[in-house]
Amino acid sequence: MFYVILCEGKTDSVIINQIMTKEGFTYIGSDKLEKKFEFKLTKRQDIDYFEREEDILAIWNVAGCSKIKSAIQQIEKVLKAGNKIDSLGILLDKDHNDSNDILENISGNFEKSIDIQDNEWTNYNYIDEYEIEKQLRVIVTIVPGEKFGALETILLDAIENDGEEEKILVEKVKEFISELEKEKLSFLNKDRKKIKAELGVTVNIIDPERTFKDIQPVFESIKWSEYTIIQDYCEEMKKYK
Repeated sequence: MFYVILCEGKTDSVIINQIMTKEGFTYIGSDKLEKKFEFKLTKRQDIDYFEREEDILAIWNVAGCSKIKSAIQQIEKVLKAGNKIDSLGILLDKDHNDSNDILENISGNFEKSIDIQDNEWTNYNYIDEYEIEKQLRVIVTIVPGEKFGALETILLDAIENDGEEEKILVEKVKEFISELEKEKLSFLNKDRKKIKAELGVTVNIIDPERTFKDIQPVFESIKWSEYTIIQDYCEEMKKYK
């Protein structure tokens, strides 16, 4: 089966990659697959392909929420050409947006009508080039739920819940970043930058020998089986094998 997950940025992609690797997927080369499905990537976008037995998973960093629509359009084009994609997961940061507005916007990105609810699977019906009606399983997950934040918030929460020292560390880092924010520094002039800074500082204190670009030890220390936002997607993939 072939699965696609769309996410907004590189940090999201790295986190999802680590989670799916723990679910048994192994990274594979992408050149042949990208040519087969004809996904055209714009600047700063990338796709990581994984396999697990006969399953193929594509994690597509679309480089911003505004690029979700064009990615969906490309997926629909691939489907209409007769290529098989079994399910599509879309992972979005809530930020300060209203969840209903996010879902309505994503629904409008599809060519045909689709009723999307947060973190619930739905069927999207489409007609391929052979005039055959088919279905694509779709799920949209907004993180971190009803509060402000992004996927980085989920990771910070996971680290904070990993032990007493980690809890103290995350609390102190948040206090530190908040104090810096009062200085009106350009580095922290957006809420998204603040969240990334909190995660980056936390990770570098836990493992100061590494940079934020290489945080695999931190990922591996988290008990993803107990705390993961991708669990429902993994279970769905197992169910429809």
